[in-house]
Amino acid sequence: MRTTLFDFTDPSATSAWHAIDDREMGGISRSTLPHDPAGHAAFEGTVSLEQNGGFASVRLIELRVDHPRDGCVPKPPPRNSTQALP
Repeated sequence: MRTTLFDFTDPSATSAWHAIDDREMGGISRSTLPHDPAGHAAFEGTVSLEQNGGFASVRLIELRVDHPRDGCVPKPPPRNSTQALP
């Protein structure tokens, strides 16, 4: 069974994603999630081990999940919270 997790057919959908790279810790890696004209997003970046770096990633700013079977809608905890999602 095939399930779409994130729909990137709308070019503005990638704006909900934020790069989280080792630059936040002094590294020089960089990443982006641009929209591809084929209707999906393409994770792109360069990872560098210089300056004790070594990771590049993206994170969805706000997560909304609608479960089709039971209508369950988990909500993320507030920022800077240590509470786990159910």
